Order: sequence, then structure tokens, then C-alpha cells
Amino acid sequence: GQPFDVRLTPESALRLAREIDLRLRRIASGDRAASVVVSEFELVCKDGAQISTEVVSSYLLDADGVARTILGITRNISERKAVEQALIATKEAAEAANVAKSAFLANMSHEIRTPLNAISGMAHLIRRSGLPPEQLARLDKIDAAGQHLLDIVSSILELSKIEAGKLSLNEGEVNLGSIIDSVVAML
Repeated sequence: GQPFDVRLTPESALRLAREIDLRLRRIASGDRAASVVVSEFELVCKDGAQISTEVVSSYLLDADGVARTILGITRNISERKAVEQALIATKEAAEAANVAKSAFLANMSHEIRTPLNAISGMAHLIRRSGLPPEQLARLDKIDAAGQHLLDIVSSILELSKIEAGKLSLNEGEVNLGSIIDSVVAML
């Protein structure tokens, strides 16, 4: 039983006054599309609770084309607003987790790469010292497995670059036979 604007929060009341003034000026200038508008306002209920509302207002024109009456339909959208806020918070948390994951992957990749380079270097030094063919074949497999693991770590670093938008692609030939031989040797 009260006028709509009595229940508005002070900020919403100011916005409503500005909106009505703007709409009436647009209608007076001949803009008939300005006669219907959808707005959102905060209302204070009788019990003091604040709710979000969506208001569809129609500015009714008299025979002279002057807006004299405003007809409005209000509906409570507090639940929708709460869901929107929850979605925003969830999105921000997911983005933060993704940044943390990327940083973790990059750091771990560097930490794993260092000992792998040492293994590869030691394999190279042992190979130079001269070994029987059987041990040389085993050393080659150790070195190939280490190189494969190093390639995986490099791929993880590339993934971090993709996520950071810093990846550049290089086109080149691929020796499929060599890749298959390498996989078979490791297995």
C-alpha cells in the first residue's frame, strides 16, 4: 500500500529519480522506445531485509504523447543475484587455482630438469670411458629414457607457456621411425 520509491535504498532512490528524468526527456523528444525500461533496484522490506528487484516500467502516454503515469511490475531477484555472486566467486577461485597450478608446474619442471641433466651428463662421461658393448647398450637405454623424461618435462613447461599465452610453434620434419625406435628401446 505504499509508493514504490518509499521502499528503495537511498542509492536506488537516486538512480530511480535520474532514470525517470532521463526517460521523460527522451519520451518528450519523441523516442517512443524509451517508454518501456527494465531496471534493477534494491528495496528494503518492512522487516528491514534488503532485496534485489527487477522492475519493468512502462511510461503510459496520454493523447498528447506526454508520459503522465508510470506502470511498474517488480519481482524479487535476490536469489538470482546470490547465484551470480557465487558464480563470480567460484570463477575467481578457479582462476587463482589455475595460476597456482601453472606456477607449480613450472617450478617442478625446473626442479626435475636439473637432476635429469646431471644423469644425462654422467651417462655421456661413462660412455667416453669405454665400456663393453652390453653395458654400452644398457647405458644407451638409460640415456634414452632420461632424454624421454627430459622431453616430458619440457612438454610440461610448454603447457605452462600455452596457459601464459607465450607459446610459439615451430614447423619442422618429424622422423617417425626414430620416435618408434626410441619407444621400443625404452619398453
